[in-house]
Amino acid sequence: MGAVVALAILLVIYNTIRLSVMARRPQVEIMSRLGASDYFIAAPFIIEALTQAVFASVFALGILYAVKQALVSQVWEIVFIPIPYAAMFVGVTVALAWIAAVIALSRVLRRVGR
Repeated sequence: MGAVVALAILLVIYNTIRLSVMARRPQVEIMSRLGASDYFIAAPFIIEALTQAVFASVFALGILYAVKQALVSQVWEIVFIPIPYAAMFVGVTVALAWIAAVIALSRVLRRVGR
């Protein structure tokens, strides 16, 4: 199940960043023609991907905690994910988002800017 979630994270972030770059294609082309480095152009998109990953993973953990609280009051005692595992989940999500953003940007910037 973890591999499926990781693949979903990669695909969603990859496509989101690719579409975001394509939506800002004129700005990216102008920056590229004026001599901006690929790192300078890519930085806002990578920050966007990392921010989305942090918010999405914290939101998912919040929903999971809310469901746990609802089940505890209705059914039986359930132990929530320990804090180190939750932090590891957020960290892995951010790492996967960074990988997806770098792959998307390397492909898109070659087509758009150069």
